[in-house]
Amino acid sequence: MTDQGTTDHIDELPYCPCKTMKLETIPGGIAITRHWQFNATFKVLGGLGLLLIVAFLYGFFTSANNWFFVIWLIAGLCLLYVSLTGYFNSTRVSVTKNEITINNGPLPWPGKRILSNEVTRLYFRKEKQKNQVNSWFNYAVVAVLQNGKEMVLENCDDDSQALFLDFELTHFLGSAK
Repeated sequence: MTDQGTTDHIDELPYCPCKTMKLETIPGGIAITRHWQFNATFKVLGGLGLLLIVAFLYGFFTSANNWFFVIWLIAGLCLLYVSLTGYFNSTRVSVTKNEITINNGPLPWPGKRILSNEVTRLYFRKEKQKNQVNSWFNYAVVAVLQNGKEMVLENCDDDSQALFLDFELTHFLGSAK
């Protein structure tokens, strides 16, 4: 390996146990693509969205007060959109020696971009969340910036995804310096 940020290390990659992730080389860097998990939450949001749209249609055609039902339509469309992003979207984390770019698509969803030289450290964070019924873990890859602030680069579905992403980003950025 050289100090120029090459991707020679990809030949020695450990197997990624995640079916939803793919590692590839790009000019001057690496890219990791992670498909979103279309879980029960997205299905419930989509169903609720469709229900609100049906309620709008019923209210729109049977009531004189149509503006109230327009709010239902907007809420229904928003919930349906979020559900569709969970089904169709994937996240692509691209890393070069100059920047880290996080894009989501094909349906538009916010992404992130930071300069690689602003990152002082990357780490994997596991947080336990709970409500009145059950508990679960959230997994994230976090970048510590030069100004001391932390930026969540990517939230992952499980620990194997977050560990793989953290390993590859740390390994590439370490070899790029």
